[in-house]
Amino acid sequence: LTSRDTINSQMRALLDEATDPWGIKVNRVEVKNIQPPPDIQSAMEKQMKAEREKREAVLRAEGQRQSQILVAEGEKESMILRADAAKQAAILQAALELARANSFDKVSVRDICQRAGITTGAFYHHFRSKEEIAQRVGDRLGDQMWEPLRHIRDDPALTGLQKLQAVFAASFAGQRQQQIAQTLPHLCSNPQFLAMELTNIEAHLAPECIAPMIRQGMAD
Repeated sequence: LTSRDTINSQMRALLDEATDPWGIKVNRVEVKNIQPPPDIQSAMEKQMKAEREKREAVLRAEGQRQSQILVAEGEKESMILRADAAKQAAILQAALELARANSFDKVSVRDICQRAGITTGAFYHHFRSKEEIAQRVGDRLGDQMWEPLRHIRDDPALTGLQKLQAVFAASFAGQRQQQIAQTLPHLCSNPQFLAMELTNIEAHLAPECIAPMIRQGMAD
């Protein structure tokens, strides 16, 4: 079956040779239907089935290999990201601890590295400058500060006045708030950080948290 073209060519040559004395030219001969013996047909079908199964097994194995590679690469990337996140958290925590005890302007990158137990190269791998550290520390403090305020703002059981009273009480209550209060004066000695915090208060805290409470109090 796979040599049909060869058979056609050979048959055309033989017929052309036989008909040439009669002045007849055979241009084309084509075998339309071949019925091999049952045993040969069965062997051919088995061979085709074996080839299909082989290709299927190869494709399945390749798919499994690619899947395992992708899973391994994903796990590797996840481990790298977790390690990077842990390293960044350690650096920020070291900077935060130093900021609670000193003016942040007097804290150097070397101080932060020694506190976190890392090299200067590792520091600059994660952060571009000490100013970026100040911004990230401020973001962390801001998240810690605003989180309880948002819960108060969204409490349907409180009036506007009660929410404002609860906000002022929450600003000075709890160990976390006391730590923030201890840290902010040192950070605010940095003019860049102070400007950033004032901008954050104007852009987010005042309109998103305090203003709705005041409007609710006026409506009450």
